[in-house]
Amino acid sequence: MTSVKDKMIKRAVQEYGKIFPCGELEKLNECFTQTKEAMLFWFNTEDNSTHLLKESIITSPEESFA
Repeated sequence: MTSVKDKMIKRAVQEYGKIFPCGELEKLNECFTQTKEAMLFWFNTEDNSTHLLKESIITSPEESFA
């Protein structure tokens, strides 16, 4: 999943410029939530607004039961 996370961080920087971890988190790679269908990336921008990017992910049937 690291490549998906890297892709999402790059996309956020391209769209919003400088980005920061949300809340008390210290690193951007801590700002992800994974569901069966999607990877969610939460981050703040310089104006202290929180944003969310969503990337669909495909999991194999074996991963769904893990």
